[in-house]
Amino acid sequence: KTTSNTFVERVSYFDCMLELTNLGKLLGIVSNFWDRQKHVRHEVASVSGGCMMFAKTCFQKLGGFDERFFLYLEDVDFCVRAKKAGYTVVAVPDAQIFHEGGGSSTNDKKYDKKSWLDSRQYFFRKNFRGIFQYLLFKTIDIFERVLIFSR
Repeated sequence: KTTSNTFVERVSYFDCMLELTNLGKLLGIVSNFWDRQKHVRHEVASVSGGCMMFAKTCFQKLGGFDERFFLYLEDVDFCVRAKKAGYTVVAVPDAQIFHEGGGSSTNDKKYDKKSWLDSRQYFFRKNFRGIFQYLLFKTIDIFERVLIFSR
């Protein structure tokens, strides 16, 4: 359980907007969402589901992964819920994991992008409920969908 009052106790709307949309790239801003300390075991906002480990009791207490995510962000959502429940999410840089990636995705780039955008929209709706937050996210979401699907 975590007791400190640092960024990693919560996943901020601002950091999600920078990292889960292209806003950070457009503005040249790097957020604290993916903590970039590479050599020290440390607390983070989220870890990838491809290299995630947790106690069975934690998984059961949190109700597992939210199955309303078709693909993408179910791992980030799990970490958000774990933090809200008082668990600590830690990156362990010296751990070694072999992940044979790409098994969930197809070669259809528009299908994968639609899945990403749909999961991202659900993640924001679920975790950030303010009207300003919704309007800002929705504006960027519509803009990105138009760019992606007009090609």
